[in-house]
Amino acid sequence: MDWDTFRTERQRAGRPFVVAHRGARLVEAENTLRAFLLALAQGADALEIDLRFTADDQLILFHDPTLQRMTD
Repeated sequence: MDWDTFRTERQRAGRPFVVAHRGARLVEAENTLRAFLLALAQGADALEIDLRFTADDQLILFHDPTLQRMTD
């Protein structure tokens, strides 16, 4: 389905297009499979994820540029 068709169908459904940022992060750990599956089960239409490269060029799924917010 192209974007215009999707938008028209969404308008017909009478509800906004919902994008889950980091999944259902208030219930599950953010950017995890459980958070993504729950967000979809709760009605999210799309998922927004955060990909970053580590210092040794490994691709990871993590929101912040540092670990500070997630650690002590």
